[in-house]
Amino acid sequence: MIALRAVKKTFAERTVLAGVSLAVEPGEIVTITGPSGAGKSTLLRCINGLAGFDEGEIVVGPHTIRPSADPLRAAAAARTLLGMVFQDFQLFPHLTARANVAEAPIHVRGVERRAALARADELLASVGLAGHGDAYPRTLSGGQKQRVAIARALAMEPEALLCDEVTSALDDEAQSEVLDVLARLAADGMTLVLVTHQRSVVERLAAREVVLRDGALGAR
Repeated sequence: MIALRAVKKTFAERTVLAGVSLAVEPGEIVTITGPSGAGKSTLLRCINGLAGFDEGEIVVGPHTIRPSADPLRAAAAARTLLGMVFQDFQLFPHLTARANVAEAPIHVRGVERRAALARADELLASVGLAGHGDAYPRTLSGGQKQRVAIARALAMEPEALLCDEVTSALDDEAQSEVLDVLARLAADGMTLVLVTHQRSVVERLAAREVVLRDGALGAR
């Protein structure tokens, strides 16, 4: 599903990713742990085409991203197979939960508005937020916002989800709610790649764990 082959990324004179290689099979759950500042979020952003890299290649399904080719076009194609969920939710504050979920299908995929809104309600119900479609982000708890963000990512029908510290800003109850949603997605066969520093995430999802340290990936 996802493969990184000798990916190198530098910022100024600092090497963040020093020839990183990783293979993620369809339906697999992989957690990426490691010290703060090690480049874990940068790695996810490279996979999703939100950040460039200097050497190597990233393969997502049939799409290959190489710095020497046309990385923007390749990244856009790869991104059609990926959903991204961020630590800080990144919901549109002026839109309801339903509208947040329906926004990309309407404006990116051209889905008819009524169908997109109906699908948004289905996705909100699937993450335990039935009846919250008219709520604005300011009225939702952190855990509820994160579940809206997951529903929004699922609205684009991805084959894999990239999750960047999605439980780290939440209290214990909200963490449990979000992990329950991720566990259900994993049980349904969704490929998950999660950056986290929390042992509870690795243990709850029974994931394969790799550690990013000093620019290299290794087993824990």
